[in-house]
Amino acid sequence: MPDIGPVGRDHVGRTPVDVPRPRPIVIPDIPMVDTSHRDLNIASHPRVTVPDIPLVQDPRMKFDDIPAVADTEDFSFASLRDRIRVRPTPTTVDPVPTSSRDPLTLSPLSTVDPAPVASDPNTMTVQGFFADVTLGDESKTINVEASNAKVVAGNGDNKVNVTGRRAEITLGNGNNVVAGDINKLTVGHGNNDITDSGSFATVKLGDGNNKVLVSGNMPTVEVGHGVNDLEFSGSMGQLVFGQDISPERLWFQHEGQDLQISVIGSQQEVTLHNWYAATPERPRDIMAGDRHRLFDNDVENLVQAMAAFAPAAPATMTFGAAEQQALQPVLAANWR
Repeated sequence: MPDIGPVGRDHVGRTPVDVPRPRPIVIPDIPMVDTSHRDLNIASHPRVTVPDIPLVQDPRMKFDDIPAVADTEDFSFASLRDRIRVRPTPTTVDPVPTSSRDPLTLSPLSTVDPAPVASDPNTMTVQGFFADVTLGDESKTINVEASNAKVVAGNGDNKVNVTGRRAEITLGNGNNVVAGDINKLTVGHGNNDITDSGSFATVKLGDGNNKVLVSGNMPTVEVGHGVNDLEFSGSMGQLVFGQDISPERLWFQHEGQDLQISVIGSQQEVTLHNWYAATPERPRDIMAGDRHRLFDNDVENLVQAMAAFAPAAPATMTFGAAEQQALQPVLAANWR
């Protein structure tokens, strides 16, 4: 790029270069503003006059208590009245008259006595977790709402409804009706109607006549020396005879859809309902004597072998000689 000298000609003698002169910059006049914010020196605008504002005297609001913006020169403060040049004019505001009213009188509320609730002394409700209740020989309706409750009653005729879970119920020699989720149930020598829906339930019967339905999983029913109608609608159930009942004293026979088990030499009898139904209801095994076990799949072997003989008379305590000779191999093969 050529070096341009002050006269507009480069140093190598070439054509002079015209350099235009710079134009002056004209700055218009700017009106001055009073920094104290009192007046603006602008001629084209008329001065603003603020009319007087009537003052409402209210002790809750005072103009003198409102500080003004600080002056930029001496940081002095002026009240709002001084800044807007308001001349205080006292004004009196009459209170608004209110019409006189008679005091409101409220009549007392009428009360209605609650209807009496009849309480039945023969009905009781057991509540509370792990409740423990002991009763006498009176007959009662017992509603067990608690879970894991324990109820002991005497020889009355009781009706026990269990709506909680895993109750433990012990009843005497009355005729009882029991239903619900019962973990352990023991009854005496009365005639009882029992429906137990609990799983792993244990039902121990006395020497009365009992009707029992167990519908939970893995229930155990231990029979006494009475007559018992049993139905195992759950799974993996167990029927237990006492230790005084040896396997050789049990007689098995097919009766319609049921299996009937008689104890030779006694009136004791167990009927297992729906054993031969289209959808069989059977306990998994039968226990007798000194922990001898007969599985449900082996029961039919005994039924077929005993069908060839007439049932033993109640007075007879064991099989006859012919029966023993024919049945002993079958008993040994199926009872464990």
